[in-house]
Amino acid sequence: MRYAYPPYGHLNFATIGISILSPELAIEALERIRFDVILTDLRMEEVDGMAVFRRAKELDPETAVVLITGFATLDSAVEAMKAGAFHYIAISPSLFAWMRFGKSCEMRSN
Repeated sequence: MRYAYPPYGHLNFATIGISILSPELAIEALERIRFDVILTDLRMEEVDGMAVFRRAKELDPETAVVLITGFATLDSAVEAMKAGAFHYIAISPSLFAWMRFGKSCEMRSN
């Protein structure tokens, strides 16, 4: 695994990886660091997740990119998989609710 350090993001020891704080910083980090796996949202405000995906694959075709979205369409899934995405994960709104619930429980236990 490869890790990035500030200013790109912060270490997330729970997952032994990193979280990039913004899509712009993610693309900047891709220019400097090679990652084994990248998880990216498909729909973001500042940068399209497909742009992050395409840039990652241009820089290192071996990088496994997983696209995650709460706005899945057949067209975007087909486009991602044809372009070489490792996986395309459609998240339902109810899953978001469960994730928030789990995070709340985790915070209470600490």
